[in-house]
Amino acid sequence: MISLYDILEPANGQLFGEPDAHLFTDFCLDAASAQPSQLYVTLKTDRGDTHHYIEEAIDNGATGVLCTRPPDCDTTGVSVVLVRNTVDALLTWSRVVLGKLGTKVIGVAGSSGKTMTVQAIARVLGLSSTVHADLDEYTGPLGIPLALAQLKPEHDYAVLKLDVRQPGDMAEMVQAVEPDVGVVTISTTLAPMSSKSRQRSPPKRAFSFSISRRPEWPF
Repeated sequence: MISLYDILEPANGQLFGEPDAHLFTDFCLDAASAQPSQLYVTLKTDRGDTHHYIEEAIDNGATGVLCTRPPDCDTTGVSVVLVRNTVDALLTWSRVVLGKLGTKVIGVAGSSGKTMTVQAIARVLGLSSTVHADLDEYTGPLGIPLALAQLKPEHDYAVLKLDVRQPGDMAEMVQAVEPDVGVVTISTTLAPMSSKSRQRSPPKRAFSFSISRRPEWPF
């Protein structure tokens, strides 16, 4: 469950009106698919501003809203948190929750093969531990809190994809989750030099795999 105050206080947020809901089952980015007890997270990007859909999210059952300006609709019975930046607020929440639960984090990065690697690590660790694996396809820093929304106290490990969209994303994600173990899968395409050879044979792929870990880890 997502606690209102795990977001509000660490992110220096402000309540808009009296809070009603204090716990949420998940984050929601799409107002049309909002469900009861979810926290609707607004985003303002070059593509648009989802603040305009707050009312729709509430009508569909969202009991919380995370936004950067006061909603223009009736928010009676809904907990509204105002922050400077919703993505930054959720990354801060990620760090707080991981610290509170003491979950060990394994971060998986690289240009390809991340999902397969997450699945493999989760399967091996799952033989002796309780594991939360990130199999979502959302990329960028926002993928971290979306993956951690279902993290539970009983999870010993969280295996997370560090999937960047643009320069600077990796630094934000690493700062948020502080991985105990880092796994990097690197894949590059080696293309033939001539157009003729390119027609005769498909490009070959080179794959490498590396792991870094904190000194105190026994493996």
